[in-house]
Formats: sequence, C-alpha cells, structure tokens
Amino acid sequence: MSCRWGELDADEAGVPRRVVAELDLGTLDTGIARRDADVRKPRFLDTDRHPTMIWTARSFVPGDEAGGRPRGCWRSAGPPRR
Repeated sequence: MSCRWGELDADEAGVPRRVVAELDLGTLDTGIARRDADVRKPRFLDTDRHPTMIWTARSFVPGDEAGGRPRGCWRSAGPPRR
C-alpha cells in the first residue's frame, strides 16, 4: 500500500510523539489478486467510495526500533477503529 502523505512529530531528542499518514487503499497488494479484489469490495474497505485511509499513532510501545513501535488507529469511513 502506498502512502499519499505523512507527518511525524518528534521531541527534541528525536523520539516520535505522533504519526499521521494517508494511505492509498487502491494500491493494496497482498500478492493474491482475488483477495485484493474481495477486500476492495463494499463489504470490506469499499475503495470505490473510500479510496484512502488515515492512520494515526499517538503512543509508542518501547522496542528495539528507534522510538519503539507505534500504537494507533485507522479511519476509512465512519468512526475510528482500533
């Protein structure tokens, strides 16, 4: 899936505080064409009506990665889901 745009807010030490990204759902590629087609249908993501998804993280779980693993929620259509 490709990212249309994104923002990263970090503190003075470079530790992330917030991440927001808009993802292009039309570029979803699981490697299985039939699955991709099914997921794009109205029953699931309904990409014809909702071509993008906003993903937001406001907390980070400590880990080996710099800043830890982001913990977030996504919003495609309707209220945010965790």
